[in-house]
Amino acid sequence: MSTAHSEAALAVLTGIGLLQHITSFQDGLPYVVGQMDVSLKSFTKLGSFRGKLPQFAIRRRDQKMLELLLRATQNPNLQKLPQMQFSGVRRCAIEYNSLQLLKWLHATRNKSPTLSGEPRLLGVAVTSYFDNVEIMEWLCNAPDGPRESVQAVTEVEVCRAAGLGNVRAIRWLHEHGSTAFSLLVMDTAAMHGHLEIVRLLHENRREGCTTRAERVP
Repeated sequence: MSTAHSEAALAVLTGIGLLQHITSFQDGLPYVVGQMDVSLKSFTKLGSFRGKLPQFAIRRRDQKMLELLLRATQNPNLQKLPQMQFSGVRRCAIEYNSLQLLKWLHATRNKSPTLSGEPRLLGVAVTSYFDNVEIMEWLCNAPDGPRESVQAVTEVEVCRAAGLGNVRAIRWLHEHGSTAFSLLVMDTAAMHGHLEIVRLLHENRREGCTTRAERVP
């Protein structure tokens, strides 16, 4: 065979389209994803828990890796691998303060066969250490968001937000008519030393507090 014919044959056999077709029905991970998985095993020693790879991509704010994982999970064989599944990813995006990836995950939800159901994400945002009102607003009111009701936030979650000092979340819940406030919210804020929240509640709410809050120095 001539050199030209050999080069043409090699080009066909190593073409990306043919390789993608061949690997589309194989069980193994795509090379880049496999590299990431191996590196994480040595780093985290957590094994192949559900949602491992998408969640680590979110922590790294790596949307390209998420897109690759989403394409890979179109393969029925790869859908079975727990580390590939999009489990707990929207909660993870909130906990790592990435509204951009949260929006992307929501926009691609109908194309994601392994995406887990995650109701009540607003409660996750309210109790996040980042106290990001922009995420709360998007979850509740954005036309392209999940449109969660503020009334889905529980008293326990409001108390936790108060205990964390999430003054923006407390103010946002008050302004949006949350009915989850109780005297325990001011108690919790006082016991954790968050006086700005105590003042906010005292000036704007009627629930008050118990004698436990009054005894806090």
